[in-house]
Amino acid sequence: MTHESADNAVASWSRDGRWIYFVSNQTKEWQVWKVPAEGGEPVQVTKHGGYVAFESLDGRFLYFAKDLGQTSLWRVPVGGGEETRILESVTGRAFTLGSKGVYFVELNTAGTSAVQFLSFVTGKVTTIAVIHRPVGFGLSVSPDERFILYTQADQVGSNLMLVENFQ
Repeated sequence: MTHESADNAVASWSRDGRWIYFVSNQTKEWQVWKVPAEGGEPVQVTKHGGYVAFESLDGRFLYFAKDLGQTSLWRVPVGGGEETRILESVTGRAFTLGSKGVYFVELNTAGTSAVQFLSFVTGKVTTIAVIHRPVGFGLSVSPDERFILYTQADQVGSNLMLVENFQ
């Protein structure tokens, strides 16, 4: 799909299946691009930074986070146009689109995470669940929007290792 000497990752489909969105640093900063699903030249979508991206269910907008960590959520018309900030704070890849709004995870200062919902109609944010453990990458909502699926980090750890006589 891509042939540039750059990092290209975090792919998602357009709703009509004609495009594949992805993030790339081919311009020396992370931006969202799209490439025709049948192959062809990539087209840059974002101009001021972008990382993970998903197209709205109606195919009108592309919603994207600015980077991998704690970031803001933005949207841009699929056909091009002005990038608009939608949410101040979203945790990395932890957002998904429903038929009536955006589900997202926000980390608060107490160290807990909240699964929240931004209504497209009212513009209001409501808390769906408070999670008392760190939430990892990824968030998904079932097609009927009755269930939320998220990654919970139960264990984090590392070890120091020593290599002896390696020469």
